[in-house]
Amino acid sequence: MQRITITEIRNHSWFLKNLPADLMDDDSMSNQYEEPDQPMQTMDQIMQILTEATIPPACSRSINVLADGLDMDDDMDDLDSDSDLDVDSSGEIVYAM
Repeated sequence: MQRITITEIRNHSWFLKNLPADLMDDDSMSNQYEEPDQPMQTMDQIMQILTEATIPPACSRSINVLADGLDMDDDMDDLDSDSDLDVDSSGEIVYAM
């Protein structure tokens, strides 16, 4: 199996079918689809970028410090003190209208 190049795709009849006239101008599109002979980055540079991307950022706070402000018991206390709420036998909350 061989890969087709962008130039071959652009010259293929399937690609050219119903192509708008402004896109048929080869001079305006030639630079956009020009394939470079060499990659923009070396494999070493790409691997270094991927390695750096997998390193988690240094945090000044841990997750536990952030979760301390989320006290779920306070929410349950609010429900218990609300006189307009009834809990049905199914466990669903029923609001008084």
